[in-house]
Amino acid sequence: GGKDVGTGWNNTIYEKDIVLSMLNKTKALFDKDGEIKCYATRTTDVYPSFDDRTSLADIGDMFISIHINSAGTNTTANGTETFVQYANNLGNGLTSYILGEKVLNKLLDNLGTTNRKVKSNNLIVLRNSHVPSTLVEIGFITNDKDRAIITSEDGQNKTAQAIYDAVKELF
Repeated sequence: GGKDVGTGWNNTIYEKDIVLSMLNKTKALFDKDGEIKCYATRTTDVYPSFDDRTSLADIGDMFISIHINSAGTNTTANGTETFVQYANNLGNGLTSYILGEKVLNKLLDNLGTTNRKVKSNNLIVLRNSHVPSTLVEIGFITNDKDRAIITSEDGQNKTAQAIYDAVKELF
């Protein structure tokens, strides 16, 4: 967000805008339900630092970082994947892998995208989090089918619902 637009398509569609919409839709589901408190690193177009992100994550029980993927000029790369690094098991049995797998499976069910699996990656928001954490790449902005899903109201609502359902089932 803010000064960092993330990935983009044709200088008209930007990751920061798609992700913010998905985040706000997801947060609205938690706020409406009221059972689980959802903290957001941003609800407007601002750029939170990595320290701000992981500090906020660590006051909760889990951390989900939402992103959109890109493959440069490769328009065939497609699908949804999650990344995890450390187990970060707080003693309740929930690990980063379990979180990543649950979120991935719910997204695949809701969106019908290609399964790119749960992967391990040394990303700063995962490395610096002390709670079970996953970074999710919803789809590829560089792929026509994925882009249609992630930019549509229906696709964003399905993404929000998948994340909400995954968290509810884990709790």
